[in-house]
Amino acid sequence: MPTTEERIAAIRDLSFPETLKDLETYIGLIGWLRQYVPYYAQLTELLQDRKTVLLRDGP
Repeated sequence: MPTTEERIAAIRDLSFPETLKDLETYIGLIGWLRQYVPYYAQLTELLQDRKTVLLRDGP
């Protein structure tokens, strides 16, 4: 099982998601942080907004 530092490094080293699928994967990967990061929902709001735009605009 990877340590917290290894998980953080793996997330930090990811490239910014470009597609809806990539964004959904990224949001899923960082979801475990919500228990450790105060105001997680507010900090990830822009990602959720981007997901909404991509869903609305479609392929």
